[in-house]
Amino acid sequence: MKKLLFFALMATNVSVFAQTNESVTMGASYANDVYYSFANGTVKTESHSNWHLAFTTKIVDASVLINEGIGVELYVASSDTSDWATLDTTGMAWNALHNSPKTWTEGAFNDGAGNHPDYGWGTYNNITHNVIASKIFVLKLPNGDYKKMIIDRMVTNGNFEFRMANLDGTAAISKTLSKSAYSTKNFFYYDVVADMVVDREPATATWDLLFTRYLEEVIPGSWYPVTGVLINNSVTGAKAEMVDTNTVDWNNYTQTDSISIVGSNWKSFNNTTFQWVLDDSLAYFVAAKDGNLYKMVFKGFAGSSTGEIIFSTSVASSIGIDEADISTVSVYPNPTRGFVNIATTSEEKASVEIIGLNGAIIQTTILENGAGKINLQALKSGLYLVRVIQNANVNVSRIIVQ
Repeated sequence: MKKLLFFALMATNVSVFAQTNESVTMGASYANDVYYSFANGTVKTESHSNWHLAFTTKIVDASVLINEGIGVELYVASSDTSDWATLDTTGMAWNALHNSPKTWTEGAFNDGAGNHPDYGWGTYNNITHNVIASKIFVLKLPNGDYKKMIIDRMVTNGNFEFRMANLDGTAAISKTLSKSAYSTKNFFYYDVVADMVVDREPATATWDLLFTRYLEEVIPGSWYPVTGVLINNSVTGAKAEMVDTNTVDWNNYTQTDSISIVGSNWKSFNNTTFQWVLDDSLAYFVAAKDGNLYKMVFKGFAGSSTGEIIFSTSVASSIGIDEADISTVSVYPNPTRGFVNIATTSEEKASVEIIGLNGAIIQTTILENGAGKINLQALKSGLYLVRVIQNANVNVSRIIVQ
């Protein structure tokens, strides 16, 4: 386990934290994904090419991703699901769909979705509470094969049901995949060629960053494969550009939950020297799963030869609070523009503390019946912790004030 040392200068109320040099290795040609924790280092290394589709495990989410990093492509073939048996792609508009670079909740199958009840691949039914198919898709695999696919439904118990076949209808399969078996993870994965579920992602509570290969929209409408870093659900980050990375103050930067806040632009390729160049005036501040705020500065990148990435980490702010299981407490909306609702499963009195990233308690409210609305309009934009204390139970979650 990685240990971070720090020295508290109590007289001046300033904390100085030791800097640690870290590295992850994705392998030649970036063959692997690396799940990384600021508290514990590399959590898991997994082949990047052992999946084609990823299905969300969240009961209230309908996200379905494609593995764009290995060349999987997705297209809408028809908005009439009755076309399944007679689907003809002649004259089809081949406009590729993409995973969102901002959030895990919008995969390529959700691209183009409107507001609720439209989830892209399907529409929420207010009577059955299932999401029902509204489109037929064409899936292009890295080996050049084409498949037609329809996600028939996501039912209230969380199961996904889908059909897939060659474009001419041969090699047809029907699948029912269960979210509940992977409830500790963000997604479960499916290998189309092998026709099997792949359990590849570590538990979401154990990692902060994913070093991976994905598509990035370099200019509007133009997507390009990059090697970069995506942040986990409930992890947030801030980017500090054109700064002295040794002295930059995290207080000047607002946290965001955009999953590509770290992304890939910490490096560039010099076409004259044919070498990778790192931006030495760029730092990131990441609020990690262990409750600490870390500063991250990239120091080295080996490129496709080994896929090694070197970076320094240090604790920028030690909040000293581990994020607890919040299954019994709801905090919404998140992000918020001023008011937040707190709801517990008990009607007993609860104390709510709003805590800044420096560990200071900014605001305290008593909820007489275990629920209520709190006014946060006086707070600056940024990331805060919400600690709910009810009897002997303590629950901590995070909230972004916009």
